[in-house]
Amino acid sequence: AVVSTQSTGGYDPCEENDGIAGAVYLIRALQEIGVKVTVLIDETAKVLHKFFSECSSRNYVHENVLVQPIGSDVDGLTDITHGNGVIKFSHLIAIERPSPAENGSYYTMTGRDISDKVGAMGEIFRAAQLHPKITTIGIGDGGNELGMGKVKDRVKEYITHGETIAADVSCDYLVTCGVSNWGGAALAAGLFTVRQCPVHDRYRRKGISFSRNPIESNFLFDSQSELALHEWITELGFRDGVTGQKELTVDGLDFNKHHAPISQKLKEISKQHEPSKTLF
Repeated sequence: AVVSTQSTGGYDPCEENDGIAGAVYLIRALQEIGVKVTVLIDETAKVLHKFFSECSSRNYVHENVLVQPIGSDVDGLTDITHGNGVIKFSHLIAIERPSPAENGSYYTMTGRDISDKVGAMGEIFRAAQLHPKITTIGIGDGGNELGMGKVKDRVKEYITHGETIAADVSCDYLVTCGVSNWGGAALAAGLFTVRQCPVHDRYRRKGISFSRNPIESNFLFDSQSELALHEWITELGFRDGVTGQKELTVDGLDFNKHHAPISQKLKEISKQHEPSKTLF
């Protein structure tokens, strides 16, 4: 799987902080079920590169993540397949990653043009979406993110600056959420839940072969580790996309008051599906 987040269009030298923790939740979950993960980020995103490169040494993910930079000139088809036409990945997940608008430019939610700072992830995403063997997933909260082209007309109608910023790139599956990190956490919780379910396991195997052993424990972060992750993101200089401040908030919402309770609810829901609670 490939995960991509953020761009250098927010603040110099770092990016907005939303989507980063959400990407970590997803990487951790995917690795837990045996999926190899590559992260694609802008070649100018030096601090973000450092962040993902050090995640494993801090035990936020289970193994080193391959981090690949992308520039502004990308041949999408070349980047999703090997020379023999075999795909490089089966899933492409974009979380809080800017999408080109209808005019080809990239915008922030406020309508600021950041095209000169954004790598051509949109072209890779378009190529992946057209490939029959690749599944594309978009996670966003504002309407200008990759995948939000699936609801472009609604973004134009209901979102401030929608006519300008509306994403033009769609996806197979779209996760909309109040904060993109929440979407990443929800998808991670969903992976855990279906991995525990014997009915889903049988469906995945098409009724043949042997069932897998369920995951021994919930791979969502405990409260202490999640707080430490967000503190590290803040220490590195990533800023709140709404306030512009380097503080323990995301999109203007306090971590302890708003974000931690969302994570706790997801853990409570997924806990119902731990091995000892299943019906089979």
